[in-house]
Amino acid sequence: MTVRPINMHTGWMTSAWGEIVKGLEAAWTAMRRNHAGLPMSRISLVPQGLDDGGITTAGSELQVGEDRLAQGGLAVFATLGHHAAHALAEARGITDLSDGRYHNAKFVTLVTELGLSTDPRRDTRRGYGVVTVPAETEGRYHRVINRLDTLLVDYRPQAPVTERPARLDQLKATCACQPARTFRIAKGVFDLGGIRCDVCKKRFQV
Repeated sequence: MTVRPINMHTGWMTSAWGEIVKGLEAAWTAMRRNHAGLPMSRISLVPQGLDDGGITTAGSELQVGEDRLAQGGLAVFATLGHHAAHALAEARGITDLSDGRYHNAKFVTLVTELGLSTDPRRDTRRGYGVVTVPAETEGRYHRVINRLDTLLVDYRPQAPVTERPARLDQLKATCACQPARTFRIAKGVFDLGGIRCDVCKKRFQV
C-alpha cells in the first residue's frame, strides 16, 4: 500500500497523520495476511462528512474520514473490515449490495469469512451494513488495534473555523481613509447623528 499523509485543517503535523495512515496500513496488511484474496489498497485521510461509516472507496483507494478516527481503534478496525468484505466481493465478482446500497446476505457471508460479525438488526435502507468485531477476532488482531488506539488516544476532530455572520440589524460604516476604517453599528444608533473619523476628518458612511 502507499502511505499518503496529508496536512488537514486540524493543525496536526503531517508526520502525525503519516503515523495514523501507517497504523491503518498495518491493520489492512494484517487482514491480508490471513485472507490471501484481499487485494492491496491505498489509504488516505480526508475531512469529516463521509458516508458509509466514515470510510469510502475511490477505486483502489480507501478514504478514511477523520470523524471515524475519533471513535478509537476497534471502531476503525471494524470499518476497515466492512470495506475488506466489499473488496473481496469486487475481487470475486460477487454482488454484495442490492440497489447499490443495501448490504445483503452475500455481504454477511463475506464479513463472517473475515472473522467479523454483522448486527442482526436489519436496517431498511442499508441492510446488514453494521460490522462488529467479536472478542476472538479482536484478540487475533490485538497488536494492530492497540496500535491504532495508541495513535488515536488524543485525537479530536476539529470543525473548520467559520466566520461569524454579521447581524442583520447592523450596518457597516466606512470612512474616507485609505485603507478605509470600518465598524458595524445598529441602524437605530447610526441614525441618531453623524459619526466623524478623527483621521480623515470625514463622516462615516453606510
